[in-house]
Amino acid sequence: MIEKEGCDIDENTNNETNHKDSLVWSLVFDFRDAFNRHDPKTFANLLVEEAEWTDVTGTTMVGKSEIEHQHAYPFQTVLKEATLDVKSFRNKWITDNIVSIEIKWESFGHRTPEGIPIPMARHGLLNLIATITATKIEGKGQTLKIVSAHNNDYTSTFTLSDRKKVVDKIKHPKNSLTKLPVIERLYETHLTVSNLERSISFYQDVIGLQFGIKDIEHNCAFLFAGRPEQSMLGLWSTNMAPIGLKLHIAFKVNINDLFNVPNTLRSKGIVPLNIYEEETDDPTVIPFIPSASVYFHDPDGHLLEYLALLDEEPRPNLKIGPWSEWISKKINKN
Repeated sequence: MIEKEGCDIDENTNNETNHKDSLVWSLVFDFRDAFNRHDPKTFANLLVEEAEWTDVTGTTMVGKSEIEHQHAYPFQTVLKEATLDVKSFRNKWITDNIVSIEIKWESFGHRTPEGIPIPMARHGLLNLIATITATKIEGKGQTLKIVSAHNNDYTSTFTLSDRKKVVDKIKHPKNSLTKLPVIERLYETHLTVSNLERSISFYQDVIGLQFGIKDIEHNCAFLFAGRPEQSMLGLWSTNMAPIGLKLHIAFKVNINDLFNVPNTLRSKGIVPLNIYEEETDDPTVIPFIPSASVYFHDPDGHLLEYLALLDEEPRPNLKIGPWSEWISKKINKN
């Protein structure tokens, strides 16, 4: 769903305002569609003859023909399989005929010049200055044409030098790798299960994970917590063989939602536990983090955890204990 952010439109819109608004919508959609077609000519048709375009590497192209020419290479290589989605946009009319447009975009499927996939999504902001033209195109009347554009990639700006460094690291890992990257978060974990269908149902219907895919050949399935690029859980069937290893994973939640978890689990026939796997409705507090958690078992006996980080100072001198005890000590401290 594309959101249109605040712009200078009165509540009592008139026909002229609606007409201008439709011109902006058309240009935004036409830009998205031209990018996803990977056609430099269609892309260039959105521009006036003397247009200027500055891309995410900081390279400025002047003139419609040069912009078309400079986009031919990326559309055939690094952007050949890329798709762009408009997340939101806003506009402000500077004059009766000139408008400023900001487009927030998200894109997937990029590659390095060597053809190596870039797995992460890219997010950016495209700033446009466009003008109304009276040229009739395919029976249309007025249309908006881009006069100036500045594209920003604020996820990871792949400048030419940055791109070369990535390619060099992949081609020459021993020479270029000086230290391991900083870990942002744990992306995935995997569990062995005795009944794959039962576990898919449990993690999808009870826990609320998003089903991704089932691999029949390898008898496994993958589910996502949040968006696919955020975190993933893999379930691997043991073909009903006895499971000798019990594992543990934790799901981060909001503290305001944590206190309803025990009752909700019980309504689904699941026993809420503390960190020592003892039945309780009182969340467990780990003071040195600090965090509060409710534990429970999945159908195979793996210990699962709903964990909420506390917006408080760590207290490593305190022992792990129930929430009620944590609150009591907090009151006494004050």
